[in-house]
Amino acid sequence: MRLNFLILGAQKSASTFLQFCLAQHPDVFIHKQEMPIFEDPDYAHFSEAFIDGLFAGRSERRLGIKRPAYIGRPEVPERIYRAVPEAKLIAVLRNPVARALSGYFYYMAGSYIPLLDAETGMRNLLAGRYAQAYPRAQEILEFGLYHKYVSMYRPYLDSGRMLLIKQEDLVAEPDENFRKVFQFLDVDPGFRPAIRKAKRQGGHYN
Repeated sequence: MRLNFLILGAQKSASTFLQFCLAQHPDVFIHKQEMPIFEDPDYAHFSEAFIDGLFAGRSERRLGIKRPAYIGRPEVPERIYRAVPEAKLIAVLRNPVARALSGYFYYMAGSYIPLLDAETGMRNLLAGRYAQAYPRAQEILEFGLYHKYVSMYRPYLDSGRMLLIKQEDLVAEPDENFRKVFQFLDVDPGFRPAIRKAKRQGGHYN
């Protein structure tokens, strides 16, 4: 059994919620940890044997991983296609302004950017003032350039093997959207995950 589906992100767009609910389906197994196996610098340390080993002993129909940064990393799409060209991809996309603001506080909490109010910090970010001292800061904006990065997965889009969902739709109509996701993955679309048991990801807005 091999990796055959991936949740690509986007970062801060409910991909963890999606992961939690998909993992409840009896025909789906998704690794609990985020897997940076296709992005730099981690890519050099993983092999196909390692990827296969993630699913040793599993018998579920769909075997997957989640990594929100896979929308925002230009080196990733080609590597995924070389490794698993027949896989199915899922991306949850959030309003890019709301996503950037959430990302700003998340990066500030992780000490990737200075402790500054969002009004000042976002102006500094947009002006490029963090480029030298805080190399990861630009990810806050880059991870919201959906057209740029989703277009890099063109082979999957053209073959109907990439599903795009809006975060607001997933939250507002979870039953309908999970039916759509399960149908896309070719597993029982009638299964209903225990949505209310999902642990809410607390945002950093203080």
